[in-house]
Amino acid sequence: MRNVRLVDVDADVIADIGIADGRIAAVELCLNADAEEMDLEGCFAVAGFVELHIHLDKACILDRCKADEGTLDEAIREVSKAKKRLRWVQVPPGHRSSRKQPEQSWR
Repeated sequence: MRNVRLVDVDADVIADIGIADGRIAAVELCLNADAEEMDLEGCFAVAGFVELHIHLDKACILDRCKADEGTLDEAIREVSKAKKRLRWVQVPPGHRSSRKQPEQSWR
């Protein structure tokens, strides 16, 4: 696999991963191999059995946030501002969550 994004605490690297007999045989920056190639174009490689997921707009507030810069800093700043303006209520009995949530998240 060519051009695989590998990320850990100290680095974000695009590298090649060599597979032999269904197992990782090598990880190198420019792997020299005589085999079928697959260009992953910078996609992530993660260890098996890792569940990656995110909750996009779980509180249903993104329509109240501006997104002019398109940066992480702006997103954090704007979501923080929007959360301060929310009116929090206790969710109804039987709802899947017993913690307080924004009113519109269960309407």
